[in-house]
Amino acid sequence: MNERATPDPPIHPQMQLLPWFLSGTLHEVERQQVTAHLAHCHVCRAELESLTLLRRILRDSFAESKPRLPGRTVVRAGAVLACCVIGLQLAMIIRLWTPRPVTAPTATTQGRPLAGTRLRFVANPDARAQPLEEFLRSVAARIVAGPDGEGSYVVEIPTIDPGRVAQTLAALQSHPEIAQHVSVATVE
Repeated sequence: MNERATPDPPIHPQMQLLPWFLSGTLHEVERQQVTAHLAHCHVCRAELESLTLLRRILRDSFAESKPRLPGRTVVRAGAVLACCVIGLQLAMIIRLWTPRPVTAPTATTQGRPLAGTRLRFVANPDARAQPLEEFLRSVAARIVAGPDGEGSYVVEIPTIDPGRVAQTLAALQSHPEIAQHVSVATVE
């Protein structure tokens, strides 16, 4: 009762090659040997017929279980998806390349923005801090940003009147011991 069931060995060695013969994957020499053997062995022919039937049943059952979508629907869905992806990429590229307006930082006094003109001011490297601060106060200018990588500051004067701005610029430029360069600041 405790005997192991062992499979019967194939009657002919060519029987082991029948699955590969059926799928067409044997080398030419082996294919010719199996073909010659099948010509005179009814047992191997019956086995080949069984394998062929099994293969057909499996192929048909898998073909029935696949969802069938019309080819045009799949192609159209793929084309629509591709167009959506390309459109999204194009929108992202346009968004990244569109320049955004840059505003200069706003200096405030007690929560209120200052109404004035901003100047780019480069101090003389030999100037000391105290005379520089006193001079800026004398022209009612205050530092609102800086220094940047070039050593320049942004100072603001409390006027937008072109005549008064020109007077303040002339006053700052007339003291080279304090100011190395002064110009109206531009917002980039």
